[in-house]
Amino acid sequence: MKIDDRGQTIIEAVVALGAIFIIVAAITIAIVNAVNNSQFIKSQNLANKYGQQGMEFVRNVQSEDITAFAQYSGAYSYPEDATALVPGAPQTVNIGTTHIRSIMFSDNEEPCLNDDGSSLSLKKITVTVTWSSGKCPSDDRFCHNSTVVSCIPYEGNPNVIP
Repeated sequence: MKIDDRGQTIIEAVVALGAIFIIVAAITIAIVNAVNNSQFIKSQNLANKYGQQGMEFVRNVQSEDITAFAQYSGAYSYPEDATALVPGAPQTVNIGTTHIRSIMFSDNEEPCLNDDGSSLSLKKITVTVTWSSGKCPSDDRFCHNSTVVSCIPYEGNPNVIP
């Protein structure tokens, strides 16, 4: 009896198809992870940008009217394209479709304590931008945040920037 080596057996074909399937699945998973990570980094960069914009807005308020600036205390919302701070912490998305920006004003709080005896007082400004992604659990939709903290003078010489 003569053995014919001209074709592939069904087992060889199934093994080859299985190997191809595993390779294609691995490549697909790598591409999906890369796209998700790219979206996360994009949102994180936007959050950093929005945080810096919020801090610049607060610095402008301080430089234009230091007396009004000294009165700020507690949580405020700073929506996109706003010309003034809105009292109270934001409850909904206020920048684009995915980000929430809030600004917290605090007096006599670390690291903004003036213990050198001068008349300069410092206000701690914390700008927090939160956002959601597919990585957030359903019970904490906005699980990511970017925070910018600065100490801004509000008494004495307003031109002194720590």
